[in-house]
Amino acid sequence: MSDNEPPSMDLVLNEIWGNQEKGIDTPDDKDKKIYSDKEGNIVHGTERDKAKGELSEVGQKPYEAFGLSRYEKDCKIAKRYLPDATKQYTVKAKNGEEVKGFLVRLTCRMGNQYELFMYYTGSNYQVKVVEPVNIENKWKNAHTGHLFSNSTICFGGDYESGQPTLRSAFSKSALWVNGFSWALVHGKFPFNYNQ
Repeated sequence: MSDNEPPSMDLVLNEIWGNQEKGIDTPDDKDKKIYSDKEGNIVHGTERDKAKGELSEVGQKPYEAFGLSRYEKDCKIAKRYLPDATKQYTVKAKNGEEVKGFLVRLTCRMGNQYELFMYYTGSNYQVKVVEPVNIENKWKNAHTGHLFSNSTICFGGDYESGQPTLRSAFSKSALWVNGFSWALVHGKFPFNYNQ
């Protein structure tokens, strides 16, 4: 590549898409950064030493469509990161309000199947265990089964015992179903070092 030749669009796209996939806006690795020079030319991180003048780093988060609701954004996240069989679902809360969320089926490593409803509360994401229904009361405890009496998973003290994103609620739930199944057999939840 000559000094005046811009980087390949494929190189820039692959870098940005790879960083977006990982949720990285400004990579630590200088070779994975994208820059703009003062003329607006795009410079790939591997070419920064050939650039003339000062460079400004380009943030690599995706451009968001203005006006999408949280639920519309979550639908896109669900399609990309949750199981293919995930269903959009709406339930009525006790106060009569509709709650939109996602119904997910997971099978743990021990072969046990779970059905979970993941939804946004207005400040965090909660996950309710829909199946199995008949979980013994001794496991419906925030300390033993990490499950509240209303069958909502207790993820800890942060985010009102929920999770900050749909992706984190899903991934932490995947770990929980494996830990809960283990606890049913061995009597103790395995994923807390202090338990």
